[in-house]
Amino acid sequence: MRVSRNTAPAAPAPHICPRKLTKLVRSLKNLSFHERLKQLNLYSLEYRRLRGILIEAYKIITNKEDVDCDLCFTLPGTLHLRDHSKIYKQHTSKTCRQKFFSQVVIDEWNQLPEYVIAADSLDTIKKRLDNHTKPWR
Repeated sequence: MRVSRNTAPAAPAPHICPRKLTKLVRSLKNLSFHERLKQLNLYSLEYRRLRGILIEAYKIITNKEDVDCDLCFTLPGTLHLRDHSKIYKQHTSKTCRQKFFSQVVIDEWNQLPEYVIAADSLDTIKKRLDNHTKPWR
């Protein structure tokens, strides 16, 4: 009995980046990348990242995540999300600290309108975020 030298399992298909993936649709091949995303009703990577950190901040602030909110954010004395209280940003002089999740999300969170923040469930805030940011996705 002869054994093949190539006994390693077949490698998985290589990852196709979204730019190339959207070009596979022949009718959209000549459009720009952002136009292809709009036609396919897809979100850009920047928007997906921003949406993810805002959703995570919402879960932390509303105690839906098992993380102590006081460790991440400096909140006003009483936090009522319906009043859209701002999250205080601590001053930091270290560059590495400025890249922390708790520092990056604050500016974006504070810019959201009250109707987005006033969501009472995770699905609601996801829908409201998508509707609020629809023009630039």
